[in-house]
Amino acid sequence: MPLSKIDSDSLNSGAVTSTALASGVPTRAQMPVGSVLQVVSATNNTLNTTSNTAWTATSLSLSITPTSSTSKILLLSTATVGMGTANVANFAFGKNGTILNAGGTNWGASFLITGSNGNSYGYPWSENWLDSPATTSATTYAVYFRVDSGGPAAFNGRGNGNAGAATLIAMEIAA
Repeated sequence: MPLSKIDSDSLNSGAVTSTALASGVPTRAQMPVGSVLQVVSATNNTLNTTSNTAWTATSLSLSITPTSSTSKILLLSTATVGMGTANVANFAFGKNGTILNAGGTNWGASFLITGSNGNSYGYPWSENWLDSPATTSATTYAVYFRVDSGGPAAFNGRGNGNAGAATLIAMEIAA
């Protein structure tokens, strides 16, 4: 798209109209592949714990409505995670209640391994995932977690009652 300079004579003569200005702005459909079309974010200050070996939703979620069925959704999340006596805690993203990135081993895209000394340490955690929702309907994404055995595992804190500030960001990417 060419850039041009608008001089004061053009403004004074009425040659520049709102229609002319709007015609130079690309629509979402005209945006090139890889463009960010929209961003939705959520922040949560709630400590979540589980001793469940099944995937359990945390309280960190958001909803995004893609503008095109070909768009991708880039998910980014950060939090503090911790555990008590569990040896392994697993973390994954879910879409409308279905785990996205657990893999064949059900370990999740990321996991935390600690000893079984019962200490409640907090560890920084981050994860990202590129999803292809193939819809223009509202889609809900959430962070899920589970333990292999024992517990409890904590999301958004150390498990000792102190919560942090977890974030989840969804970016619609033109494809």
